[in-house]
Amino acid sequence: MTTDDKLLAMVHFIIHTTPSRSLGKTKLNKILWFSDRMAYLRYGKSISETGYTRMQYGSTDDGLDLALRRLEGAGNIKSRHLSFTTHDKYEFYSFTEPDLASLSKEEITIMADTIVSLSSKTAKEVSELSHDKTWRMYENGEKIPLCAILATQCLEPTPEDLAWAMGEEAAYVYSP
Repeated sequence: MTTDDKLLAMVHFIIHTTPSRSLGKTKLNKILWFSDRMAYLRYGKSISETGYTRMQYGSTDDGLDLALRRLEGAGNIKSRHLSFTTHDKYEFYSFTEPDLASLSKEEITIMADTIVSLSSKTAKEVSELSHDKTWRMYENGEKIPLCAILATQCLEPTPEDLAWAMGEEAAYVYSP
């Protein structure tokens, strides 16, 4: 099992289980991002084990385009590019069952839950949702390490926390 196998399985699973009319490239990227993010928070590693780059509309998986080409070349999926006056859109169609052998039950559950939670949202809504603290820490084109998610999970220390950390004497010095 390779990283490529896992990403291929993820992409194929998402395309296979999400109606083509509600899954464009933006939403596909966000389902990958939020799935990998949740897996990292729960288990300390992403599902795809690939990298992400900060882009204007959110984090994008560095291996997605290659995975799409490989799945399409193997006859597993088909993509269709649509041009509108205000935007472009991709639609994806699955023709075969995805091979999920490289994914654990927990990983599949995370992806399925992510698909359900984002399925009713538009591409613009999921894009805005992904513009969180982690995304804002980087500039367009910069790599986003998944460990950066941990920095966004921290809470601001309370005055009591600071007093404890600085010792009891410091509790009298600090006042917000």
